[in-house]
Amino acid sequence: MEIADICAVVVKNTYEDYLAGGWVELSDEQLAFRDGNPNASVKEIIEMELAPLPPEPTLEELRAQAIHLVDRTAVARKAEMYPPEVLIAKAYSKDADENAFYFDGFMEFSERVENASEKAINDINDSKDGKDINEAVDEFNQLISML
Repeated sequence: MEIADICAVVVKNTYEDYLAGGWVELSDEQLAFRDGNPNASVKEIIEMELAPLPPEPTLEELRAQAIHLVDRTAVARKAEMYPPEVLIAKAYSKDADENAFYFDGFMEFSERVENASEKAINDINDSKDGKDINEAVDEFNQLISML
């Protein structure tokens, strides 16, 4: 079999051929498209068409994402400072004074985290744009990291 025959079998033209393991020889137009769109995917280059950008999230979607992030961060911070397995062990410990001290600390810490979360969520809900939302989340993250 000649090299030209092998190339005719291996070199293909479509994205589906590429996915099936074939080599796609790019045309001059495809090469120019690639050069003009350096972040384009293989599919976009072969088909010479950029995929449409996803729509920007709405303010309500941004708020919901930010509130979810604040809630997850608050739960993670509590678990970091007071691991659940330690709380469970303390609950079954016989040393009442040590338990009271530990649980009082946990309750005080939890209240501070909840207050920071509540403030952040109120700020997020009152936000007028994505910048305000980001500022509220950043402020919450700074505050909670100091607790």
